[in-house]
Amino acid sequence: MKIILLALVLTPRIAEAAEVVLWHAYNGAERDALTQVVDTFNASHPHAKVVVSGVPHEAITDKLTVAIPRGHGPDLFIYAHDRIGGWA
Repeated sequence: MKIILLALVLTPRIAEAAEVVLWHAYNGAERDALTQVVDTFNASHPHAKVVVSGVPHEAITDKLTVAIPRGHGPDLFIYAHDRIGGWA
């Protein structure tokens, strides 16, 4: 299911670029599961690559808030939905 979701989210972006940057604040089993999904996706899509970057949970909110408006943020990020309205 996760692989399908990731593929659906990334398909339009992959057509435009060979590399997609994904930020997350996962640790432990969550990080391992995400890594496994991304590795599987990358292996089955040789023309594109998802680059995963872990950001400490304490810093990700500020980092996204500062980076995105300046065009220095990731292509995708994983975060709680309660902040999306403010970032939009």
